[in-house]
Amino acid sequence: MGNNFAISSRKCLDLTAYIQVEEVKGEKGQVVFRFVRFNLDQNVIDRILQARTKGKDLCISPKRLGELRSYALLDAENRLQSGLTFCTYYYHVTTEKVADNIVMRSMISLDGDIIHQIRHDCLVDSTWCLAIATAHHWLVAQLLNNLHLKTALLLKWISWGLSLLVVLPTLIVYIQQLNPLKLLVSLLTSWLLQIGFKRLLYLFFPLLNRWLLRQLLLRLLSSNPMEKKIAKGILEWFGV
Repeated sequence: MGNNFAISSRKCLDLTAYIQVEEVKGEKGQVVFRFVRFNLDQNVIDRILQARTKGKDLCISPKRLGELRSYALLDAENRLQSGLTFCTYYYHVTTEKVADNIVMRSMISLDGDIIHQIRHDCLVDSTWCLAIATAHHWLVAQLLNNLHLKTALLLKWISWGLSLLVVLPTLIVYIQQLNPLKLLVSLLTSWLLQIGFKRLLYLFFPLLNRWLLRQLLLRLLSSNPMEKKIAKGILEWFGV
């Protein structure tokens, strides 16, 4: 999986280091709010604009995607998320230090309402403002595309698992007998079975989709550390 990500990252823009889920804590140290933070400077903005012009996509590591997908499902108090907030911070070097300022914010509610905000002093330089806005909206759009549940991929894995369970007893026998012909027939049978299982699963796709999402949410809210770990692993590799 790691090698596949390394290869694919050459074909898209990898900004894992510049995207994070940030938490705002209250006086008692409890998390009261989460948002997705883009940490950009002029160099990163130029890279985003070039990627957009060339039709490249955004790619970030599975671990970071898992964090973003968990945030997309649950809010800071482990309730169903009511909306998503994306903030762009711009870093620039002054004579004394590196300063960062929030320049854009987008709030997207689950019912479809969208609110965009931009610092008023950014509007002074229209060219720079357009570059910031273009980079911000491209990142938001790319992330939303990556946050979908890849249920089809998960169903494919399930269909293969079911088919292997069916042929596994005979497969073990043929391996022990060192019978290559019967072993080949068993593998072919497994391939045909997974096609049948996959078609059967797709017949109930809407029901399975809702069931999988419900089970995922239950595991994320579980007090069992192992169940949470499994749910987060699914978020990393199959998406939301």
